[in-house]
Amino acid sequence: MQALPDQAKYTAPSADIRPQLARIRIGFLVRLEDRCAEIDRLVNTIDGSGLQPHLIDGLAEHAHKIAGVAATLGFGRLGSLAGQADMAIAALQSQNDWIATRALVETLLDEIEDVLEAQAPDQDRYASSA
Repeated sequence: MQALPDQAKYTAPSADIRPQLARIRIGFLVRLEDRCAEIDRLVNTIDGSGLQPHLIDGLAEHAHKIAGVAATLGFGRLGSLAGQADMAIAALQSQNDWIATRALVETLLDEIEDVLEAQAPDQDRYASSA
């Protein structure tokens, strides 16, 4: 039978790390607000000009970055939707199904707005204590 690792090495995060995590989360939320505006701009441009590789790449970059970080910072639904959008956007290169992808991106934008609205009081509180 193998010995269990020393439990003393694996303790809960200390209170000292919480302000750092709060700053990381606030930074994510600030960037999320910018990403929301940029995703919206890209969607509107695609609606007006059609699918173009650089526009698809821009959408993919934003969805991918949100998907990679959101769940880690406690935004599971946002991370999941961003991952779904990321996959759908990647499929645009071969399938050209903008209508279905656009609907998913709009759902992602709605979730971003919901997250930002729900977190606004926390942002203010953490920003003033940082």
